Amino acid sequence: MIPSIEKIELSIMKYSDFNFRQNLIVFRVTGLSGVVNHECDCLIMTKSGYLTEIEIKRSYEDFLNDFKKDHHHEDPHIKEFFFMVHESFKDKVIERLIEMKHVPTGIYVYDDECRISLAISYTKIVELIFGEPYHRCNMDDYHSYSNGWTAKRLFLEEQYQLARLGAMRYKNMTEKLINRVL
Repeated sequence: MIPSIEKIELSIMKYSDFNFRQNLIVFRVTGLSGVVNHECDCLIMTKSGYLTEIEIKRSYEDFLNDFKKDHHHEDPHIKEFFFMVHESFKDKVIERLIEMKHVPTGIYVYDDECRISLAISYTKIVELIFGEPYHRCNMDDYHSYSNGWTAKRLFLEEQYQLARLGAMRYKNMTEKLINRVL
């Protein structure tokens, strides 16, 4: 059974690769936030102000719908971009990305118990697309979601805005939990 979005978000917070104690992790950031120009399921900001985006998908149809949107997760502040999908449709996601020649930084999977692991890395996806080792691939023929070395770090004002959004999300979530209990 596919876990709830809240359970997936909590698992992201606990996952050691995302380092909750070192990085700021904020969920459900809108394009109106003043931080990025599109909706993000999860943004992780490092202490130096660089962003990683994680697009959480709970179904293969949800994944396909992502390509019908006006934006394609392109923002000059996004240094790395990952899809996070349930293990039951991971292979279909990888096949579709290869077919479209769209390369995220990687794909994480979660299982029914919300355990997270890296399913495939950037270099492996590129190698699958081109059928040869990464260092020999013609990188002009694919679409990359991440900006790698060219990403712009957030200004202090933008970093503050993201932290403020995170605090607002926490307040709203706490109110929901309290109202459920009462």
